Amino acid sequence: MVFWYAYLAIGRDNPRYFKNLSSNSPYDMKINNFTGVIAILLSALVTYAIYAMSRDGEEHLATLLLTSFLTVSTTLLGLLSLSLPNNRQSVNFKILSLSFAVVFVIEHIVISLTGVNLNTLIILTGILYLIYLLAAYLICNMSM
Repeated sequence: MVFWYAYLAIGRDNPRYFKNLSSNSPYDMKINNFTGVIAILLSALVTYAIYAMSRDGEEHLATLLLTSFLTVSTTLLGLLSLSLPNNRQSVNFKILSLSFAVVFVIEHIVISLTGVNLNTLIILTGILYLIYLLAAYLICNMSM
């Protein structure tokens, strides 16, 4: 509280005293809302394409479509709408998101065409998704 009063008394625009107030944490991500909506709509279209390619009488179609939408939308959001404060981190994050988006689309197309059982779908998608999240976390926390 005392710090806030000192901040107001000296002045907000005085960089001599308050040059370290801006945070440079790795979580200072910027999200572009327009490209975020585009990424969600694109992932919905990819999910519909997987639905159109699936076999007739697919037992676990709802689970397949749900995992497809969640994984593809998450990776496309990371690819199209997120930007990190450091350019090197941002490029690494976008490359990671692009590669996992391609992997998830190929995985769900193969699963929809071959019709594997529910356990294989959940385990394979879960492992790949957790690897993506871990790699994204490590990229965000790497020091430059």
